Amino acid sequence: MIRAYSYIRFSTPEQFKGDSFRRQTAQAKEYADSKGLLLQDFFYKDLGVSGFKGANLKSGALGKFKEQVRKGVVPKDSWLLIEAWDRFSRMHPKDALREMLELLSLGITIVTLIDGAIYKEDELDTMNLLVCLMLMSRAHEESATKSKRVESAAKKRREKAREEGARFTKICPLWIELSEDEKNFSLIESKAKTVRDIFKWSIEGLGRIAISRRLVEQGIAPFSKTARTWHTSYVEKILKNPAAYGAIQFHTGSGTKRVPDGEPIENYFPAAIDKDTFLAAQYKSSERRISPNKTTYRGKAKLFSELLYCSCGDKMMYVNNGRGLVYYKCFNVKEKRGCTRRNFKQGNTDELLVSALFQFGSRLLAKDTQEAYDFSVELSSIKGQLEEVQNKISVAVEHLLTNPSPAISNRLRELESEESELKENIKAKEAMSALQAVHTNSAQELEDILDGLSATVTGDDEDKRIDLALGIKQLVSSVTFDDRCITIKLKQAVPKLFEDEQDRNSLVLQCTDTKGLQWEVENLGVELDAPVFTMKRKKKEV
Repeated sequence: MIRAYSYIRFSTPEQFKGDSFRRQTAQAKEYADSKGLLLQDFFYKDLGVSGFKGANLKSGALGKFKEQVRKGVVPKDSWLLIEAWDRFSRMHPKDALREMLELLSLGITIVTLIDGAIYKEDELDTMNLLVCLMLMSRAHEESATKSKRVESAAKKRREKAREEGARFTKICPLWIELSEDEKNFSLIESKAKTVRDIFKWSIEGLGRIAISRRLVEQGIAPFSKTARTWHTSYVEKILKNPAAYGAIQFHTGSGTKRVPDGEPIENYFPAAIDKDTFLAAQYKSSERRISPNKTTYRGKAKLFSELLYCSCGDKMMYVNNGRGLVYYKCFNVKEKRGCTRRNFKQGNTDELLVSALFQFGSRLLAKDTQEAYDFSVELSSIKGQLEEVQNKISVAVEHLLTNPSPAISNRLRELESEESELKENIKAKEAMSALQAVHTNSAQELEDILDGLSATVTGDDEDKRIDLALGIKQLVSSVTFDDRCITIKLKQAVPKLFEDEQDRNSLVLQCTDTKGLQWEVENLGVELDAPVFTMKRKKKEV
């Protein structure tokens, strides 16, 4: 007997509760019995899947059916039973027809149960194709009309929310709950505290992996009842969600084409944090995307992660030889590109560097070097430029409408590109200003971090090591190694001890013996007697 397969689809989960599923199933059985077909017990089902954009044919059950026909799992003389063409697809008729013809070319016979029409490749004629196209076109137009109607209603609700503060949806983040009368939102304080901690840790420099690990270690339960642990993806979702500071961001489109619709509406939700904290976290996250956060690894935190360079210009790598020896190695040495820099033992090197910073901690953290930078002047200037460019765009659009020309069109594209760059620049400056406003590590806190460095460097307290690594990143922009000299470049100028002293923003550590046991810091007369650093020149690279 010839096999028959039933395909069932409906767009919304609510239809499953109604008669749609039972009706399509009964129709398939009745038809198969009347034609002597062997209806398979297995149904191809796309329940709650829209056919408007072809999801059922691309990644759904109907797409799987087509793939199994190609592989021979489904015999090529089988029949596919569908209620109507709108169950098969609601895509544009030309796309739906192409999918139908492909199935027919594979040997499949398609039956529409609503009218009993049978479609086979060798029996297709012009009339059949015209009827088929007409039905597919009607299915597409119905969905297109419904889509426009739904989008129009959603647009009106968004406008009402934007203009009148009306509630747009019952859906809210998991740290917020809707009141019983469904009129107001309120914070779930225990979860809101966790949100604040997540943003605080992000601003301090922890990445999403480190934050997830800390949440688990502290025994904080995930927000979702179905989640068994904290996932980095959800931490990132929290950090990117403007609802954290009480705003809602509307979107248009779906999937990869989903884009923001206007600016976020503030004061829509109760705020767990302020906007400055949110922007500061975005800025810190963007810094980590540019230079991935590798502060921690399995074991101990890397105190100088992403800061170490060889004087040849390449980075110093962290290398573990597997036999207990951990050291910094120039990448060019590893790749045999001409550099002959010796290796630096990680533990002793770290102790040397942090000891040098400790010697001048109070000077480096002097209040007169911590003055906040005023971004307001820069922001005003950039916003003025943006307004000027936007005025030029308006003029160019008017000229283009009355006198179309390639030159005006090209100029308009240039202005729009300039507008985009200025907007991005404004966002960056606002984020940097916000970061400065909410920065949690004051000079005194950093001085506390630098205090007791020896115990932190050599100890096993991971939280202290992470705090020290974050503190170092606030002070140091780079560390450059030469054979007998190490230069620590700072993010701020070294305070002068004497009026005639030159301005500088670096500390130079000079080796004063042959074994690398004694060092002193440039101009400040500090000598470190302890064997904080050892290194051995390699005779020959193998």
